[in-house]
Amino acid sequence: MKWARSQGNPVVNGLGMLLYQAAEAFQLWTGKEMPTEEIWQSLTEKYQ
Repeated sequence: MKWARSQGNPVVNGLGMLLYQAAEAFQLWTGKEMPTEEIWQSLTEKYQ
């Protein structure tokens, strides 16, 4: 990612994909919706 960014290319870190895959699995296993907005806040604060 660092190299691609240094070459002027747009990059994404995959946190969104991780979150929404987890949300789908959470709903399948529990029947409940995962609080994705709250979790997104935590992820972006820690990893971006």
